[in-house]
Amino acid sequence: MSDNILLFALLGVVAAVLGVLTRTFSRFVIALVLALGCAYVGSRIQRAAGFPYWSYYAIVIALGGVLYITNTILISFYIGRRAPEFLSNEEVIPGVQKWELTAGTRVVPKWVSFIWILAMGFFLAAPFELIALAFRNFG
Repeated sequence: MSDNILLFALLGVVAAVLGVLTRTFSRFVIALVLALGCAYVGSRIQRAAGFPYWSYYAIVIALGGVLYITNTILISFYIGRRAPEFLSNEEVIPGVQKWELTAGTRVVPKWVSFIWILAMGFFLAAPFELIALAFRNFG
């Protein structure tokens, strides 16, 4: 148990160092550490309560799915509200849809992008315990 706490403390230090070096990447690292931490706590609760092992993966993937769908809905909402002329899947440049041109223009708030990062963190956290078990068994 203490080696897992040490691992998350190390990830937190890495996130803090990256936060000093670059602002954008630090948000990704912090969200990833947060999602992995939530997945770790969920895994421990699942084991302590005696739920089936698959329930851990189902809950983590469901959380990622809900956050991803929420992100998509919020992006559509903010583009429709602040720049309705860009709310289209029409290609303006080959391979680039019209709504993608709003990236970096602050039409969609940054916290909406943070929700997407959390969703990806939960999708990455699903196999995290299997990877950790593999390292523990080979180490």
